[in-house]
Amino acid sequence: MSKSHDPETIMNEHFYSFSEVCERQSLKEDFIIHCVEFGIIEVRGGGRKQDWMFSFSEIPRLEKAYRLHADLGIDYSGLALVLELLDEINDLRVINDILNKRLERWEEEKE
Repeated sequence: MSKSHDPETIMNEHFYSFSEVCERQSLKEDFIIHCVEFGIIEVRGGGRKQDWMFSFSEIPRLEKAYRLHADLGIDYSGLALVLELLDEINDLRVINDILNKRLERWEEEKE
């Protein structure tokens, strides 16, 4: 569901620098900067982009944001909203699956 910020998880995470994300994902600097400014992805580090560190777990979100932006022409404020709604849908699906499994077990116990 929501991201875990417990110390153990943070200690075991892998991070990429700003330049590594640009190179590995073949993304323009401006796109990444806008994603950070609009809260689409989170960074750790200082205020300068050279100090930014991106969690490995943020990369799929960045890729999804790029596809939505490039393929559908969604602007940055729209990207933030769309990704938030997609996250909410995913969370609801997980909860729904859990509840359906509980219901199946309850129905089996009743029989």
